Amino acid sequence: MSYPTHEEICANHKLEPIVVKHSELKRASETSMYRSECPSCKDGVLLVCREQPSLRLAEEDYCIRCGRRFLYSDINEMRNIEGIV
Repeated sequence: MSYPTHEEICANHKLEPIVVKHSELKRASETSMYRSECPSCKDGVLLVCREQPSLRLAEEDYCIRCGRRFLYSDINEMRNIEGIV
């Protein structure tokens, strides 16, 4: 498995976000309801970021391996599950 270069990560991060439904992503582990496998590189993970200072789930996320950005189209449903809207 090869890792992306710094230049590749920066280039990916500058691309327009890919719109995805969090509920349709494959979970990175059985114990996490948020961590998902990156649909772009398949080896990375989306952690689901939180907004500061409210700690509300953020609509935009990124892969911690390839740097690709994603927008969750079902963010309001995710926030409702937590009770933080």
